[in-house]
Amino acid sequence: MDKNHKELLRRNRERLVEDLEALSLLSYLYQEHTLSENDVDLIKAESTRSSRAEKLLDIIPRRGPQAFHTFCRALERGDGQNHLLALLKTPGSAPQGEVSSNSFVDSTDGMSSVAHHVTAGKSDVATSSAVKNNSKLPQTTEDFIYPMKEQPHGWCLIINNVDFEYHTRRGGSDIDAKQLKELFTKLQYKVQEHRNQTAAQLKNTVLQFSKMSGHKEADSMVFCLLSHGLEGQVYGCDGELVSISDLVAMFNGYEAKDLIGKPKMIFIQACRGVEYDHGADLEVTDNGFVSKIDKVHVTPTNAEILKAAFPNDQAENLVEPETIPAEADMLVAYSTVPGYVSWSHLQKGSWFVQALVDVFGSYARKEDVVSMLVLVNGKVAKEFESYNRKKQIPAPVVMLTKKVFFFPPS
Repeated sequence: MDKNHKELLRRNRERLVEDLEALSLLSYLYQEHTLSENDVDLIKAESTRSSRAEKLLDIIPRRGPQAFHTFCRALERGDGQNHLLALLKTPGSAPQGEVSSNSFVDSTDGMSSVAHHVTAGKSDVATSSAVKNNSKLPQTTEDFIYPMKEQPHGWCLIINNVDFEYHTRRGGSDIDAKQLKELFTKLQYKVQEHRNQTAAQLKNTVLQFSKMSGHKEADSMVFCLLSHGLEGQVYGCDGELVSISDLVAMFNGYEAKDLIGKPKMIFIQACRGVEYDHGADLEVTDNGFVSKIDKVHVTPTNAEILKAAFPNDQAENLVEPETIPAEADMLVAYSTVPGYVSWSHLQKGSWFVQALVDVFGSYARKEDVVSMLVLVNGKVAKEFESYNRKKQIPAPVVMLTKKVFFFPPS
């Protein structure tokens, strides 16, 4: 560590020890390789808050040239510890009593570099309200990252429709459900799972989930829906259609008051197209109209079936695409784009869920959800292909107002 940085830590040690909450910084410092597993255990072994702060300040100066900057980023992310950044101003910053802008975020960090405006007084350090009111930039961690402090973070609902009265069985869907349950359990959610729900049961389950009292203390919510579908709709196992926009609306601020201001993440594995994209071998689609999988077989499309049953353009009203309300703090990640099928493998599960589980499992400690979904898009687009070279691209719809980090345990 640079001598100037060591001197800043030494000169301000008493004040840092007085306010520093070391435990809240450990996960980030470990994630960034500033602390080893042994360092974390040593700090946690201390019996008081101040002794843990002392131990952390003893270790940080011995952890390489980037340790100071990582420590500052950890303070920036920590709840209620931004004021300590003012004590670590580098030489040449504004004199005591003047307003200065200090940024301790490296350009290589996964988040934007945000300037912190602080006023250093004789006895305390406070945020300058005048500067904060005039600035368009986020001022604190809470301004651009959703809080994820509760253990667990919240509830995850998985609805897994496999067997249908009028459509093909969704082979591989149980694998998807199992992998999603394992993933979100590791990401610190309590998982509630339902299998083979009719349209009425599906709507009731989602409604009850959106209003459950457990959301009041939660940080966020996850809903995974696995079924056959059309554009804007999914099937119940009784063959009845359910509007996706109606399901999403159950989580808005009018219906789910305990989730206001909290991220609501919805993942939908279902087809969104009326055209049947035929498959063979072990690959099938989630539009429900699939014939034998041991040979290529073209069947009538959903649109053709409906037009035959409802002449004179009546069928168009039954499959009219629906839009999702632009509700704040919500993310809806579709497995495919409008108008297209969504592919699944009978023995491995759907392409989308395979990619989602792989990416989230590998990157959740350092990337936010939207960034990870971009990686999911790339993985599905580049690494998956059907026997006859059919492709797929997922389609996240982002209505979040901040970044979502899961902060999983080490």
